[in-house]
Formats: sequence, structure tokens, C-alpha cells
Amino acid sequence: TCATGLSLSTTASTPTGTYTLTVTGTGGGVTKTTSFGLTVTAGGPTTTTTVSFQDGVLPTSAYAGTRDTYLDRSAPSMNYGNSTTVWVDGDDGKSALLRWKSFTLPAGSTVTSATITLTVTDSTSGTYNLYALKRDWWQDYASWTSYGPGYSWEVPGAQGTSDREATVVGTVTAPATGPVTITLNAAGIALVQSWVNSPSTNNGIIIDNPTVTDGLAFASREASTASNRPKLTVTYGAP
Repeated sequence: TCATGLSLSTTASTPTGTYTLTVTGTGGGVTKTTSFGLTVTAGGPTTTTTVSFQDGVLPTSAYAGTRDTYLDRSAPSMNYGNSTTVWVDGDDGKSALLRWKSFTLPAGSTVTSATITLTVTDSTSGTYNLYALKRDWWQDYASWTSYGPGYSWEVPGAQGTSDREATVVGTVTAPATGPVTITLNAAGIALVQSWVNSPSTNNGIIIDNPTVTDGLAFASREASTASNRPKLTVTYGAP
């Protein structure tokens, strides 16, 4: 009689892939050899940490990395970087720009989830989409026609393929005023991960949907109540 069972363990340095294992057993003068496949896959982080970034509040009151404004087709050269309210309205040609600069996670961190919390001041019956921006826009200069002094969008309203990505990274629906949390999808998580890996690529997001006729407004980074300002929350696993 012989007991059956085999225990294997790997380390963090074990390369992923498929291995062929050969086991030879001998007992009672009989030798038997068996081969089988073993697949090693990458495991997720065992411990995660959640951190938020909100001007004047999180992770400390010293954080001031948020940038926001909105673009307005009816006022193509106007900049709203100092407005206490950010507007989005499809049929009126308004779209919001948001970015959290100077947020850092430990080198090698893996982002597992990300959310954006906005304090809605004017609700909407529609759904607006979030897209990654490709231009390094300036809060104090961005307008319907340009993203910085002397720099024009490829297409006004940041609608060109050189202005924004085509993939939706999240959606926002806000049927009532007050806080609303946007959960970024897999593409959104990958976007935040790219900001962690290469901070210079962090151009933030644009919120837009030209088919929606009911506008949305939310408190900006200039809001007098700090807890109402836009907040980015990231959950990550340390290396």
C-alpha cells in the first residue's frame, strides 16, 4: 500500500508558464513513471491599500494636485479654470476636463480598482462617458479651441483622435444632487496604472456625451467646501 498525494509550492520569482513534471515511484519491486502538466499563473497582490486624492483633504490637507475646467462651444475662447462649478452638457457643447497630478504610489504597485467621486450640484437624466485625454492641457488656459497658450486642439472641444482616446473608461449617471461615485472599468484601471508607471502620461480625463440633452454640474477644486471637491480613490497592491 502506498499513499497518494503530491504537494508543490512556488515562489514569487517562479516564471509563469506551463511545465511538464515527471514523477517516478518505486515500491514492492515495481517502478511506475507518470507525467503531467502544471500551469503557473501570476497571482494578484495579497494585500491591498486604498488611498484618495482630494485637494485640501486627502491624503493630507497639503494635497493640491487636482486640475479641472470645462469647455464651452458657445464661448470658444473662454477659460473656466477658476470656476467653482464644472459643467457637462451634450447638446450645449460643454465637456469637463479632470486630472489629478502629483499623486504617487510605491514603485511597482499594481492598481486593482479606481473610483472618482464628484459632488453633483445639478443632476441629469442622462449618462456621460469618461475618456482618457492625450493632450497636456492647462487648467488656466484650456478652452473649446485650445488646450494651452498657442496650442490648439486637433478638433475643437478636444474631439480629435489626437486629443482623446476612443475607449470609454467609465460612465457617470447622476439622477440626484450630492456625491456620486464613478467606478472605472478595466480600461480605466489600466489608465490609472499607466499614470503610476509613467506620470508624464497623466493627462487626465474628459467627461462628454454629445447625445445627452440634460446637463450635469459638479463642484470643482475651487469649491469652498473642501470635502465637495473631486476625489480620486485608488486601491493598489504593493510589489
